[in-house]
Amino acid sequence: MLARPSRIAVLTALVDCERSLRLTRLVDRLHEDGQLSRGHDLPARPKLRTRLYHVDLPKLAAAGLVRFDAADRTVARTALTRDLLDCRS
Repeated sequence: MLARPSRIAVLTALVDCERSLRLTRLVDRLHEDGQLSRGHDLPARPKLRTRLYHVDLPKLAAAGLVRFDAADRTVARTALTRDLLDCRS
């Protein structure tokens, strides 16, 4: 589930968010903090947004790690988000 660096970066970006983020804001945040660029090529914003929307966010949501509203294009953390990241530390 967390083999892709983008999925870990999404969880890290959401861990301190009290409210849901619009997908475009999440992509901006991932580009700003450089989480994905460490040892990996950072995809352009449109490509990253598409990959998150169609692949990564649905998989994370199916596992209960995020709440993803595809219609509103918003994503939010769940109770498991912080727990999972605490275990990885």
